[in-house]
Amino acid sequence: MIGLVAMVLSACQGVVVPMPGVVGLGAGGVPLRGQFPDGRLDLADGTRWVVQPAGQSATLRWRAGDGVRVVRSGHPVWPALLIHPRSGTKALARAGGRVG
Repeated sequence: MIGLVAMVLSACQGVVVPMPGVVGLGAGGVPLRGQFPDGRLDLADGTRWVVQPAGQSATLRWRAGDGVRVVRSGHPVWPALLIHPRSGTKALARAGGRVG
C-alpha cells in the first residue's frame, strides 16, 4: 500500500483516506488505474472511489497512470476529495470498496 492511511468514519462505513503531507505519499499521489462511465475510479493502491455526480466532469481528462491525491473533504456524504495535482482539478468522492 502506498503511503500511510488513517481511518475516517462516515456513517456506518469506514473510509480509508491517505493523510495529506505524510512522507511516502508523494506530491503526485497514487496512480490512477482505471476510470468508468458510472463515475468509479480505481487507484493503483487497490482503492475504488465513487465520484460525486456533480464532480464527474472534472475527472474526464484524468488518464490511467496520472497521480491522484486523496484527502479528507469534511463533507458528510462525500468524505474524500480527489485531487489531480498536474491539472489542479478536484472532485468529491466516497469509498467504493477495494479492487480485487
